[in-house]
Amino acid sequence: LAGCSFAPEPLEIAPEARLPDAFGTSPGGDRPATVAWWTDFADPALNRVVDTAVAANLDIREAVARVEEVRSQYRIARSAFLPSVQASADFSRTDVPANAGQFGAIFGDGEGDGDGDTPPEGVPDRPDRFAFETFGASLGFSYELDVWGRIRGGRGAALADLAATGWDLRAIEIGVVAETIGGYFEILELGRRTDILGEQLGL
Repeated sequence: LAGCSFAPEPLEIAPEARLPDAFGTSPGGDRPATVAWWTDFADPALNRVVDTAVAANLDIREAVARVEEVRSQYRIARSAFLPSVQASADFSRTDVPANAGQFGAIFGDGEGDGDGDTPPEGVPDRPDRFAFETFGASLGFSYELDVWGRIRGGRGAALADLAATGWDLRAIEIGVVAETIGGYFEILELGRRTDILGEQLGL
């Protein structure tokens, strides 16, 4: 009963079908696509340039930190399904003189019968001080019934944010890699054109 919810299930909107009935055969055959597709050029210099750009790009670092932040928020939202535990402990020590407060009323004020050493008749010998030590401990459990689906909805929203942030990171990585590879090949092209012009000019 603690895990049940009376909230209605969210409506799933079916995507609009615009796919063709069939696809042509890929020229690559059955070979799966390479995630690091630029390695197919077999250019070690290009691989080093891309690795350096991905490792040093500040936009990627920011996106990675944002993913970690949203992942922590998802863990917080998911933890609401678990019971909460509260534990506490305390210790106190009291040390008071025997002639103070209620102890002085019980045992007297220390004057005795007049000689300063003998307590009044019928009163037992008293100590000079009283010391008390008190220990305490408590443990409590609590659990919120997700009757209206608040916790479940919060967890679903946090999970969607995590997925969206992860894809944002992937999009930034793809953009950085594409720009890096484009700049690399542009530099190669300019170098080749410079060599061709040099040959034409006889340099």
